[in-house]
Amino acid sequence: MTRMLKYCSSCLLVLVLAGSLQAQDLRIRGLRIGYDVADLAYFFLDDHRSELEFSLDTELKKNIYAAAEFGTGNFSLTGETYDYASNGWFMRLGADRNFLKLRTSQYEMVFAGIRYGYSNMTHSAGNISISDPVWGDYTGGAIPPHTLNAHWIEIDGGIRGEIFKNFFIGWTMRYQRMIATSALETMDPVVIPGFGVYSGAKTRIGFTYSVSYRIPLYKVDYSKKKEDTKNTKEKETAKAKP
Repeated sequence: MTRMLKYCSSCLLVLVLAGSLQAQDLRIRGLRIGYDVADLAYFFLDDHRSELEFSLDTELKKNIYAAAEFGTGNFSLTGETYDYASNGWFMRLGADRNFLKLRTSQYEMVFAGIRYGYSNMTHSAGNISISDPVWGDYTGGAIPPHTLNAHWIEIDGGIRGEIFKNFFIGWTMRYQRMIATSALETMDPVVIPGFGVYSGAKTRIGFTYSVSYRIPLYKVDYSKKKEDTKNTKEKETAKAKP
């Protein structure tokens, strides 16, 4: 009989604990760190250009994310009439909104967002040669290194999926519009880190394909939030009644 009572008590305890866990509606919060693997294409397809981009984002509240991207970029070109080189760094700051309505424990995203972008870079040109039938040929010219700043805004959209626990892949399309640059009148930058090919163009479309890992930091129990919201509504309803 004693063994039977212990067995029943153990079963009851397991059921109570299971019911308690099922009642919880937990959502993982943390810092997601990503890398843009699309930049690897430059290594294989473009000898003149190299870029490195990382991303950070964190969920402020359900489906609202603070986001940042940062990285470096280099470009060099040896032509028949001039040589050109540039290097610099960039950052983007903004937020994303997820439009999927999923369970609390799901983290897939179809999102849109906005960014402010900033880049600081240095570029120069050398071995400039100009042929002119009237004034004659000019060779050996150079434009010394010039540091410039660029500011732009973006409207972003994309998808992101969790392939394994805390591991994500996804892509982002970026509509970018340049606000201001401190470029020289005699030479526009060819490529602005974080913005892309420029050469005087004010708008462009960008693309990133990222892999990322979320560092889980804590969990939010949405079952309590839902209960608090329900109780608040019930109190408001009771007060409204005459």
